[in-house]
Amino acid sequence: MYTLEDIQKPDGASIGAGGGLNNEVIIMLEDDVDTIPERGTDLITMTGNITMKSGKFMHKIYGTPKTLEPTLKKIKGDNSDITAFEVGLKFFHPGLAAAILSFMAKHSGSKFYLILRNCASSVQYFLGEKCNPIMADEFESIWGKGLTEGKGTNFTFLGQQTVPYAIYTGDLVLESDASGSGSPS
Repeated sequence: MYTLEDIQKPDGASIGAGGGLNNEVIIMLEDDVDTIPERGTDLITMTGNITMKSGKFMHKIYGTPKTLEPTLKKIKGDNSDITAFEVGLKFFHPGLAAAILSFMAKHSGSKFYLILRNCASSVQYFLGEKCNPIMADEFESIWGKGLTEGKGTNFTFLGQQTVPYAIYTGDLVLESDASGSGSPS
């Protein structure tokens, strides 16, 4: 049982406004992750580093600006002793290049962990939890009829977990950083 605490209004201007997310999603395969740090006593903060298996890295997927839509919803179980949250992310990736088509072909059944970076606050949100990743729920590619209609893929990732998103304060282990500086970002 947890003690109830005051929750004050957060500091800052326009704190309830949406947006502010970078246009890239950090994604990692569950099978490539060696360890995920435990959450703190607040059940939200992850202060340790995610470690990847040897030769494995986190990767980026670009999403068109203003299309990233993280979701978090408390869901009901079949009795009052069950608590769970549905977490997810929707976004649009432009074009139908070979890289994105290959990703869909290879990973339509893969299990992932995602990190979303809030550009304005530098907060990183972790979706999924240890031994409970999320999956690509839907890929829907479109090819508009005119120049002002989209061509690309709408992605939806969904999962269920026992607690809300985590706030991840650890390092990112990106392949693009390893090929350049050799250190995590």
